[in-house]
Amino acid sequence: MFRSRIPHLQMRSRVALTLAGALLALMASAPAAAQSHCTEHVDTLLDTTYNCVSDPSRNRFTDVQTFSWKGHEYLVVHLGNELIIYNVDDPTRASAVTGSSFDFGTVGDSDYDLIDFDVCDDCRFGVLSHKVKRTVVFDLGVGPTPAFSRGAFADFDGDDRKIGGFVFSKSGQQYLVSGTGPQTCPGGSTLYALNGLSEIDFVACMKADGLPIIVKGLTEYESDGDLYLYTEELFETPTIFRADGFGAGLTLVEVASPVGLRADQFMLSIDRNNGLMATADPDAKKVRIWDATDPTDPVQKWTISS
Repeated sequence: MFRSRIPHLQMRSRVALTLAGALLALMASAPAAAQSHCTEHVDTLLDTTYNCVSDPSRNRFTDVQTFSWKGHEYLVVHLGNELIIYNVDDPTRASAVTGSSFDFGTVGDSDYDLIDFDVCDDCRFGVLSHKVKRTVVFDLGVGPTPAFSRGAFADFDGDDRKIGGFVFSKSGQQYLVSGTGPQTCPGGSTLYALNGLSEIDFVACMKADGLPIIVKGLTEYESDGDLYLYTEELFETPTIFRADGFGAGLTLVEVASPVGLRADQFMLSIDRNNGLMATADPDAKKVRIWDATDPTDPVQKWTISS
């Protein structure tokens, strides 16, 4: 299973990605003749209808991400300050399996201070950004199901532009890309081999065209045995890297920087089964659909304007 997100609908950019993801789903399933597509309510995971006053003790449904773990499918729900994981092998019967108890607190009069998070398929470690703890790498254990354990995390300080990060794996080795960590790169993000909370090992500084980059979004795309990383960089054109090698010898080879591509955490959706990709551009109020059959050279097919 490949990871996906259902973004927080109060964020303009995330609304665009919701549209992008929906468009991909419709294009993949619709025949030449017109079809109607309807949704049906199945269950409610969090009901805040009668709990509208913001308070750190009151959960808020903020963001979700799916991932696979040992042959099963899971959904991570961001509750504002904590995370909860559901088994969704049967999507109509989500079952809670574990929840975090970070208790990191909040800053000033802020009520919800967990900013965003990232997990990956069959990865033991995830990462999140937080207003108090800044960058947090957390451990989901090695059991048959993912499980949070109190105190099983490592945290790193950093400025607002560089906190948080992204995780991915290749050939069983997990990696972290973050602007913070035990050995940071001046002016940009760092690539680490992630072997444990005390074994976050430096691999390389993230660079494009020889210059440091701050990675603000990362999406993996595996094709024909190669792993590609689509990165969104702060104030720069996104870059496509091919991940070569393994462990401390992993190298990221630049292969393309397509004009018009957006790879933000909440602005890119890939339909790997059909070789299609949707990107959202909230500033231009456009969703672009790409032919990603060749992941090194995505070709723009359509543009949908709002």
